This record gives sequence, structure tokens and C-alpha cells, in this order.
Amino acid sequence: MATMQLSVTPGQLRAPQALGASCGQRYPVACTVVRGWEAAPPIEGKPLEWLLLTDLQVESFSQACESAQRYVPRWLEEEVHKAL
Repeated sequence: MATMQLSVTPGQLRAPQALGASCGQRYPVACTVVRGWEAAPPIEGKPLEWLLLTDLQVESFSQACESAQRYVPRWLEEEVHKAL
């Protein structure tokens, strides 16, 4: 069990640029950055910390919590895909 803190900020991801002059400039992609971290980790363990980049609007603490909860099953899903 870990007690996490959350912070949220708007961000932009720099788009990959295409080779060649005829491809044109690609524009940044707007996102919301949700950071979760363990402010008081156990002495014997490493502190938890992660960044979540989402295209969802996150404007309140409850929306930040909801975004974080959506991220929780990711590791299980990755293990399933490895097994397949």
C-alpha cells in the first residue's frame, strides 16, 4: 500500500519531424501531464513515481484521481500481452 500525491499540468509533445522539405512542419500535440509520486516511501524500498501523458482534460483533483485509476491496470495488461 502506498500513499501517493498527484500534480497536474498542461503540456505539449513535440511531434516527430518528417524528412525532406516537402513534408512540412508537424505541430506539437497538446496533452495533460499527471505526475504521481510517493512523498514518504518506506525506508527499505524505492519511492514510486510515474508520469502519465493523456489527451483527457484534467482540471480538478477528482479528474486527476480518475486518470491515475485508469492507468492502474496497465501493468497487468502488458503482462497479458507478453504471455500471448
